[in-house]
Amino acid sequence: MQKGVLGVLPFRLSILHVPDKTSMPLLAHTLLKIFLFPPKGGTRFFSMTETETEVSFIMDQDTLELFPPCRTFDSSSDPVTLRSQRNSFTLSVDPQNSISQLSGLEAVDTFWRAVQIYDDSAGMSSTNVLTALSKPLAAAGISIFNLSTYESDYVLVPEDCIYDALEIIQKEFSILTDGLEELRAQLPRHTSHPKTRNNVSNRVHRLTLPNGELHLVGIQKHMLQQVGAYILKLLLFPSSMGRFMSYTETEDEISMMLDGDTINTLPYHLLKNSDDKWGYIKVNDGPLGFSNLYPYI
Repeated sequence: MQKGVLGVLPFRLSILHVPDKTSMPLLAHTLLKIFLFPPKGGTRFFSMTETETEVSFIMDQDTLELFPPCRTFDSSSDPVTLRSQRNSFTLSVDPQNSISQLSGLEAVDTFWRAVQIYDDSAGMSSTNVLTALSKPLAAAGISIFNLSTYESDYVLVPEDCIYDALEIIQKEFSILTDGLEELRAQLPRHTSHPKTRNNVSNRVHRLTLPNGELHLVGIQKHMLQQVGAYILKLLLFPSSMGRFMSYTETEDEISMMLDGDTINTLPYHLLKNSDDKWGYIKVNDGPLGFSNLYPYI
């Protein structure tokens, strides 16, 4: 039986959080550089999701350097400041950073690796691929973060669990070597094993289905500078504070999820628009999946 094909991307990812989205204009300078100027090396992994209450970012380390140093919280230490370096991180106290303090910018104290699901992977639909990935990883106590774009699907895995995760999914999928050898060279083998589901009590999650339709659009990467000013405007000056929107840029594509009112503010002729209409399901009202407190999301 032919195996599906996955690829480990050569990015080390961080997650940042802005708990009060009304403070987003404080990050205008950073967003200006992201949307109007090309990244180092020509590629990056950057994703932003806005809900009615907050904004979250996922980014590679070069993009992280564009942000002001931000606070991160570790259960075993005091609040510290996270600064990106070329291949590692240095933690240092920086109470004077006014932008981070005023915006509430925070970093999740976990690094992630992105696994790309390639189209038509052994004839499996993306739903079946995600199921084949999610079930065994959840059974092993490994959190994952699913991220879908206009053309691709990605699974984000905590960096300290990546070896265990790869051993599990290699039973069903072939893993491309691009990025994998680099990963093994950078990281020592993690010796501890994730907790199993049997060691964690079951929880009930409250689900809600917000009103409104969403549109999935794609943007050719060479068009970013032409569209960037529009994206920057809708990020910093939203027409509705209760909206949901998502922006994701990877090595291959740019993808956005927008409501009908927001999509009308963009130059429609520069977009690839999916005919399907989408909705989303909201899980609880708190942080999920980013620490050992929430291992099975």
